[in-house]
Amino acid sequence: MPSVPIIFSQGKGYIMKPDTEKLVEDFLAQTDDLSDEITEDVREMLGVVPFIFGVLRKRPEVFALSALADYRISRPFRDVCGEGGGRRE
Repeated sequence: MPSVPIIFSQGKGYIMKPDTEKLVEDFLAQTDDLSDEITEDVREMLGVVPFIFGVLRKRPEVFALSALADYRISRPFRDVCGEGGGRRE
């Protein structure tokens, strides 16, 4: 049986498309380096590294995805909307 990730949605299993699987594998191959970079960026942004990072880093693929999502969400609003933070015209 091939080693293909299965995505579960509403109780049904779906096989991931090969192109998507390749993208995910390429991303996950970089999780150690990405985790280091995210940790350093957070240290610079907050002045400390949250204690939970040590626990989460034991699972680098989960840490990288979770930290990246939190990191992108916690950026100042102007980063999303451009300089000044206002609505885009």
